Amino acid sequence: MSETPRSNLRNALYTILSEAELGVEVLDRLPYEGAPQQSVVLTIVSGSSKKPMGKRIAADKSGAMLRFRVQIDVYHDVAATCESIAEKVEKAIFGNLATLKSTYGISDVNKIVDTDVGAPSGERESRILMDFECETELIVSD
Repeated sequence: MSETPRSNLRNALYTILSEAELGVEVLDRLPYEGAPQQSVVLTIVSGSSKKPMGKRIAADKSGAMLRFRVQIDVYHDVAATCESIAEKVEKAIFGNLATLKSTYGISDVNKIVDTDVGAPSGERESRILMDFECETELIVSD
């Protein structure tokens, strides 16, 4: 079975962030037991279609242009280090826009949220939450 647009997006971002040498563990989803103390966690928050499903998205394709919102949480017990890792995450994503498009078919990447969230008392000193939107195709037929 081939990758779905959702799994393709998750794998693309996981690969790019894993290769970015962030200095912490990168997880492709939030574990049930919660995020490790020092980590970067990907979560696909939502998805929608840009055009009605099954319509022509190009002269030779029908399907849907899908828009996904991905949340990336950066956790660390030192606030300054958390900020540094968050900046590396941004640079890794925006530095690989051409790869996202050519290798994974992901385009129109925008950062829409960037906030210091903080964490529950006693767990971590710092958590930075960033949301990115991007677009990819779901091909139904050629």
